[in-house]
Amino acid sequence: MSNQLWVLVGGAVVLLVLAGVFETAKSAIGRVSVRRADMLVDDEVPGARGLLRLVRSLPRTMAALGLLSTLTRAAFVALLAGLGLDLMGGVAGMAVGTLVAVLLLYVTADVV
Repeated sequence: MSNQLWVLVGGAVVLLVLAGVFETAKSAIGRVSVRRADMLVDDEVPGARGLLRLVRSLPRTMAALGLLSTLTRAAFVALLAGLGLDLMGGVAGMAVGTLVAVLLLYVTADVV
């Protein structure tokens, strides 16, 4: 494979990891209550003040994380569709790339 394809594969891996990170953050922050975050601030846990700010504005936090997750997922699918088109050619290659992207997203970002 050429260097350009390796760069695209590397970019796809980065996007896949970012999608997983955003989904994990969304899940973790959504499970913390304001009371629990206040307790962490009282116990002087590092990062607790930032968590409290995120939890107090939960709808905005969840919307931002959802948007970031959606954008990284869309970019990942587009990148893999393009890779499939480059490697296999035609609509079939693009369809295979899209299918692989959707399966990878489901397994890595949703199940894990």
